[in-house]
Amino acid sequence: MNDQAIEQEIQTKGLTAPRVTKEHIDFMMGRVTYVGGRVEQTTSTVVHAFLDGNFLLASGQSACVSPENFNAELGFKMAQAQAEAKARDQLWLLEGYALRTRLAGPTQEQVSRFLTWPVPAHVHPDGASGQPGRTGTNLLDAPTAQAMLQHVLHG
Repeated sequence: MNDQAIEQEIQTKGLTAPRVTKEHIDFMMGRVTYVGGRVEQTTSTVVHAFLDGNFLLASGQSACVSPENFNAELGFKMAQAQAEAKARDQLWLLEGYALRTRLAGPTQEQVSRFLTWPVPAHVHPDGASGQPGRTGTNLLDAPTAQAMLQHVLHG
């Protein structure tokens, strides 16, 4: 079953909860670049798929047994197709994890760290200066800090 058929079935069943969509993965794939070429002194070609030009998502390779059959252009196309398919699969996984993390909200460790963050000396949350030793977020309780972090981190 391909991505389009799966998307159609999801819509037919009326499944509306937050999810990673094919459109989002297609958008992300538009940010993927491919770098590669022949492995020196071999009949092998390797192509790497990078998100935004600097995050390795996947690699593909091609090779032939007979040096007489080696064709750099064909080898690159085959290795790139493999890298592209693997990159798409990797993006589904990574974007799914990112969505899960956003939906889960801030962790208790993040809330605790936020609550102990010291206010910079030039910031006076209550309008009065010279209150040494105060932490800026000790003005909030944990549920408020958690809601604030949820808003800041995940919109």
